[in-house]
Amino acid sequence: MRVRVRTSEWWVDAGGPHASSPRGAAIPARGLSVALSGVLAGALLLAGPAAVRADTLPPGTPSQAQVDAAVSAVADQQGQVSVIEASYAAANARLGQVQRAVSEAAGEYAAAQRAEEAAQAAAAAAAQLADETQAQAQAASDSISRAAAAAFEGGSTQGELLLGLIGEGPQRALDLAQYLDDASGALDQDLQSASLLAGAAASARGVAAERAQVLGEATRASAQALARMQEVLAASHTQVAQVAAEQTALVARLADLQHTSADLQQQRLDGLAAAAAAAARAAAEKAAAEKAAAEKAAADKAAADRAAAQAAARSAARTTTSTSTSTSTSTSGPATTTGGSSSNTGTLAWAQAHPRAVAQQLMPRFGFGTDQWSCLDALWQHESNWNWAAANPYSAAYGIPQSLPGTKMASAGSDWLVNPATQITWGLGYIKGRYGSPCVAWARWQANSPHWY
Repeated sequence: MRVRVRTSEWWVDAGGPHASSPRGAAIPARGLSVALSGVLAGALLLAGPAAVRADTLPPGTPSQAQVDAAVSAVADQQGQVSVIEASYAAANARLGQVQRAVSEAAGEYAAAQRAEEAAQAAAAAAAQLADETQAQAQAASDSISRAAAAAFEGGSTQGELLLGLIGEGPQRALDLAQYLDDASGALDQDLQSASLLAGAAASARGVAAERAQVLGEATRASAQALARMQEVLAASHTQVAQVAAEQTALVARLADLQHTSADLQQQRLDGLAAAAAAAARAAAEKAAAEKAAAEKAAADKAAADRAAAQAAARSAARTTTSTSTSTSTSTSGPATTTGGSSSNTGTLAWAQAHPRAVAQQLMPRFGFGTDQWSCLDALWQHESNWNWAAANPYSAAYGIPQSLPGTKMASAGSDWLVNPATQITWGLGYIKGRYGSPCVAWARWQANSPHWY
């Protein structure tokens, strides 16, 4: 007869000591199952028919007290496992909060950078337009000056008038009016063009000054966003190190308690975290779908009510005698309004701006050829959109490869929070070790529902 007692995720079998992991791998239970098998065998005898007396049992049979202690030990082990797993999940939750804070700060800085770049382009375009317009105005003025000089040298009274028009003074408007009455068509056009160009140049200079002011404000905002991100990163490094140390200790305790390896325990905990994230995501998507359906139903009902009200109003207008010459009914819907270190800062900024190029440079180190690029690109496009600060809202997954938890990437470099090269190095190593190639990983991602790799 075989008796099985479950200890957390493992079964202890009195007829043959063994343990099974959630993934189906056979794991020796060592001394725990051997000891319990004897205890449980005695328990069967002590709990048997009343005709069996304790003094007739074979020598060495465990007493009832020993059986009770064994059962209590199993229950105590289950309780410890549950506490440790809950602590690990809580640490993952704290890690997720830290990573999302980094992601938010990075997003704000990226938006500030884009605003600064747009302001730079606008300021440069305005300055160029002001310069070109000023040059055209100056060319028109120079043309009039040359015409005036030529006329003056020829003894023409128009030359003297033109020279006077070049300067400024209270008589300028009257002189210009007199000249326009007397001058030829060509000079008339030149003066009008020069006047218009001068005004356009002044306007362009004003626009350029405004664009320069906007650029200054955008530059200051970008610098402030960068400072905030650096503050968040500084605090995050300390918090992440604490969480990583705590999780390592928890995994070691589980491995010792259940007589398994730390690697196996880590895989199991990762699986539990992934399952929890998938469940949270499914619940959020279901809630969003239900909300959308409710909003659509409400909108449809409101539209039907408006249509019914309009139909009733039209019917009343047709059947009611009124002294008014006309009756109109209008119904409108809701109003809608639209409205790192200083030494490698340049390299890090380039990597953050060009993560795909970094990945293409690193792939040969792991033996991946260009034929694997489309698979890797698709995989990480779907996972993170190649965003080095991508933080999963449902788990502690982070970065371009969506490492779960993000602290795993520390094995590739301490700057994993911000450096795409470090994240990509870890991600390529993970793909190499687990799947062999990006295309196999991409195929597995597509086959899993919800998607993961």
